[in-house]
Amino acid sequence: MMPALRPALRATLILAVVGQLFVCAAAFGILRPWITWPLALIFVLALRPSWKVLVAALPFVALALYPPVAFDEILYHLPFIESLAQTGGFRVLADVRFGIFPQLHEVLCTPLFAAFGDTATHFVALAEVLLLAGVLYEKHGFLAAALCVGSPIVVQLGTVTYVECALMLFIGAAYVCLDEH
Repeated sequence: MMPALRPALRATLILAVVGQLFVCAAAFGILRPWITWPLALIFVLALRPSWKVLVAALPFVALALYPPVAFDEILYHLPFIESLAQTGGFRVLADVRFGIFPQLHEVLCTPLFAAFGDTATHFVALAEVLLLAGVLYEKHGFLAAALCVGSPIVVQLGTVTYVECALMLFIGAAYVCLDEH
């Protein structure tokens, strides 16, 4: 019998599954709000963060509210997300130098972009960083989580729309799963 998943690892798994469902919907050209919002709501309800986590996240939220200024974010990631939001599917963008990206992170950003605009996409990266800190906390304790979110580059990456946060989260979660089993 498998042991129960810890909350942060469970939320990471749900995020990965929701993201894969979004990728499948986009592959068929049907990534629309009526599909994404119920699945995004399931993810948020599965998180059930404590008030301590919400208070600790406040400084990061303030940074994430800063408008997009990063070069790659403006020229590559956001146009791809905008295309996903407008067409509901993957398109090769002819006016972008690298027209194809890792799709999982971009499709996770699409519902927030469609509803609230380009700055809202920062909250996907922020959620990924906070989930990574949660996974590290559950496995290795407070110091490991503090070292992760205390690094300036991690904080900076957690407030822009880059795929690195998704990579850190899913690789970190995979390490924890492999280490336990």
